[in-house]
Amino acid sequence: MDIPIDWSVTSRYFEDEDTLMQVVGIFAEDSPQTVRDLAKAIQTQISQDVQLHAHSLKGASALIGAEHLRQRAWRLEYAAQEKNTAAFEALFDETKAEFDKLMSFLYRADWIEAAKERHCNRQQAEQV
Repeated sequence: MDIPIDWSVTSRYFEDEDTLMQVVGIFAEDSPQTVRDLAKAIQTQISQDVQLHAHSLKGASALIGAEHLRQRAWRLEYAAQEKNTAAFEALFDETKAEFDKLMSFLYRADWIEAAKERHCNRQQAEQV
């Protein structure tokens, strides 16, 4: 399974898992509304609103180490900044798919252990 959290990034921001769990809890509560607001902005083709909501999602995902989601939100934010409304739907679909994958992962009881294990495996592979 693809792990949507980069533990090397997450561990830079959080020294203890209790604080991380609190922040992820807030992310899990707030970010679905951000995604819904982003979807509405895409439907109305209002670049300024798309940029605002994509930026918000980008920042929140960066904080918890969700690098793939951060990158997709950044692409959407950039398209909005450039007023490239033709790209909105495809970029949103990619962003939403990554968001859904992340949320499913975060609801796993062992998500922290899985992210740490992936990080350790990567470090070991780099040393070879």
